Amino acid sequence: MTQHNVDKFKPPQDGTIVAKKLRRLSVLVLSKLLIEWVERFAVRRREANVERIKDYLEDRLKDKIGRAELASLIVSKYWSKGLNMFQLAEVDTMVLFQHPKSYVWNCHFIYQNESDKHSTLIMPEDFSENLRSLLSVQGQKNHIYHKRHPTLPLNVFRIQLYDISRNEQHVSQRAPFYIATTIAKSPVIFHTNYGQYDIYAKLIMQLTKETLLISEKCGLLHPETVSSGRSASYLVLKDEGPVPTKNLENIMKLAGVDGKGDTMGAWSGYSKDTADTTPLTDGRKHRSTIGRTALSNAADKSNRQKKSMLRFKGKELAGAPEYDSEIPVEKAAFNVIDEHNGHLSMNQIEFKIALNGKDVYGGLHELCDQGMLDVEHLPGWICGEHGNKSGTIRFGQFTENRSNGGLI
Repeated sequence: MTQHNVDKFKPPQDGTIVAKKLRRLSVLVLSKLLIEWVERFAVRRREANVERIKDYLEDRLKDKIGRAELASLIVSKYWSKGLNMFQLAEVDTMVLFQHPKSYVWNCHFIYQNESDKHSTLIMPEDFSENLRSLLSVQGQKNHIYHKRHPTLPLNVFRIQLYDISRNEQHVSQRAPFYIATTIAKSPVIFHTNYGQYDIYAKLIMQLTKETLLISEKCGLLHPETVSSGRSASYLVLKDEGPVPTKNLENIMKLAGVDGKGDTMGAWSGYSKDTADTTPLTDGRKHRSTIGRTALSNAADKSNRQKKSMLRFKGKELAGAPEYDSEIPVEKAAFNVIDEHNGHLSMNQIEFKIALNGKDVYGGLHELCDQGMLDVEHLPGWICGEHGNKSGTIRFGQFTENRSNGGLI
């Protein structure tokens, strides 16, 4: 089966379990998936027109449609015969994003010999294709899906191994295995934790190493020499990372990798082109020439949009602003405790703030662009810095309130 055919293949599945997974996703995510799937996969229904579905969802969202109703619409009406491999993979990955503590994570470091770490840049499409081919050579039928993480600088790969009978009536699927790689060069690969006797996970990790070696060869050698048996490098994956944890963001920090590939500290200005100009830059437009105030006044709205995009989405503005969050947070609450005029006293300030909506941080982002909120003075926690978590801000330090989730 080609990857395209595997995407469309519908394995036997329990509709109740699929609906339960769908109900773990927010209303906006379910709406986006429904529209995307109708556009991508043919649905033999007269009313399965993208524009009609968009109009229907817009009306139902005003009536506060629930997740259960949307999940039922997907599994009972439009895909009553089951979801295909691509859809199942996308649902699992979105559940992972919205519920980051669903899996225990570990990591391996990449070495070019027994003592020197090796940073490599992993291209998602090439990595998926090469790993897919190597698994097939080993006789392992597989489906690989990848998606950029909405808040972390990572590409996440979902790897599904399965067996299938000749008449496609009997399918045995292994538990999905996840790998996460940084979007810039780094010497670490994150993956879901696995047991000592999990031969399938060990096979995937072994072939991951071979996939990296193939990428190194293609990057360092002339294409004609790749098949000559010469090795571009020698790579080893070592399990010497921190203790496995249920939080991908935490293990990323513990591994000591920021994943952005930017210079840090006092040198960060040079990577962002704010400290000096390059030969390709018009020096007359640099802030050191025309002055910060003049620059701000000349492009006030543009600068405001750039700052808002960085604060709320963590990326540079490219084209029109994007207000919709990849993973919308519908509810967040904070208890703020701070000092008054720099002194801890009876004048200590304490207040609570509750945010509710279809996408609270997306809405705040748009308000900043409209100039109704000053993005320069907004604290990080009001810009979605802590994802879908609610909690207490005590003298600037955030503590998660585990009793209140951020997604409903």
